[in-house]
Order: sequence, then structure tokens, then C-alpha cells
Amino acid sequence: MSRAERQQAVERMTSKCRLPADRITVLEGNQARVRPDANDSYESVDCLLTELKSMHGVELGFVGNEAYSNEVN
Repeated sequence: MSRAERQQAVERMTSKCRLPADRITVLEGNQARVRPDANDSYESVDCLLTELKSMHGVELGFVGNEAYSNEVN
């Protein structure tokens, strides 16, 4: 699958999962970067991850949560 095809697939996924398109970026090879916002619903993020998992050849990995504050409200 070409990068353009992967980008189109990602756009369909974000639309289906009701997330802004900037939540996921297609990278080189079979990689994508997902950066959900703290205010995105769990269901929408779960939907996106499920859709990504079903894409042939995409590898999922997770790196930290440095975007979130350690402050207690």
C-alpha cells in the first residue's frame, strides 16, 4: 500500500471514529503516529486503534504519555 493510499485510509478512519484528522500522522514504511487529545472520547480513540489494528502490515506501539500533567485537580 502506497503512502497516499495509507493516508486516504487514515482519513476514512478518523472520519468513521469522529476524530480530527490531525490525531494521526502517516509516517514512512508501515508506521503511523497517533496523538489523541486529552479531551477525545475513549470510544473514539478505541475505534481508531481498532481500525489501525485491522490495517494489513501496520505495527502498533506506544510511547509514554508526556502530554498529560501530573497535577491533581
